Amino acid sequence: MQMLNEKLLIWLLRFGSLFMLADGIYHASGVRLSGLESVWPADAYLFAWFMMMLWAMASIFIAVVLWVISKDIQTYKKFLFPITFVLVVHGLLLYYVSFLGVEQIFSAQALYVWNPWYSWQLRLEGLGLHVFCILVWWDRAKRTV
Repeated sequence: MQMLNEKLLIWLLRFGSLFMLADGIYHASGVRLSGLESVWPADAYLFAWFMMMLWAMASIFIAVVLWVISKDIQTYKKFLFPITFVLVVHGLLLYYVSFLGVEQIFSAQALYVWNPWYSWQLRLEGLGLHVFCILVWWDRAKRTV
């Protein structure tokens, strides 16, 4: 059973890496802000563009880190446990936002017009984070028993 848990962790890390890479490419493309330069004030648009590019680079960095961890999970197991507490909170935040309804929270449609199933995507991201946390905690509990 130990090997199955480790294989699931590796699979989730690799999937997360590919997801974050795709997220980084999506944000770097600028699609999220397309068409808003004529509607938003120039300063607001420039700030949003800067934050979007910053998130794109952070996403690509996270993708690389997740891929490296998946290649040598034994070395990084001690690193995984402490970050699960942050991931649980982040997953809960994703659930909260998805059930409030993204359309009611953000008035500008640029956030969800390209992905009409954005609320479901947030729920799946939260579920993936929580499954990952459970697997890490389960693995740690098995090692300490």
